[in-house]
Amino acid sequence: MHIGERIRKIRRLKDLSQEYLATKLGVSQNYIQKIESNKVNLTLLKVEQLADALEVEMSELIPSTKNEFNNCTNSGNFYCHITHHVPDELIELLKSFLKNNKA
Repeated sequence: MHIGERIRKIRRLKDLSQEYLATKLGVSQNYIQKIESNKVNLTLLKVEQLADALEVEMSELIPSTKNEFNNCTNSGNFYCHITHHVPDELIELLKSFLKNNKA
């Protein structure tokens, strides 16, 4: 599942509108739509802001298996392209760090 799909799924599970999420982030509803469609390149800072707005851990938004990372690279998302080339051990270390060091 792509990161944008994860964001959409969590947003819908929490019964939040794109407009609400856009307001929380200070962006347009159209930008949220593009995020959920994997049409924008997300920085880790933006992923952190999205996680905060959705009240979830960043690790919940990050693809969790190598197969998900491989599928993600087809989206054209910069985040996905970077993580596609990261060893599994480093991915797990990053996810653990993000989960344990939430400010």
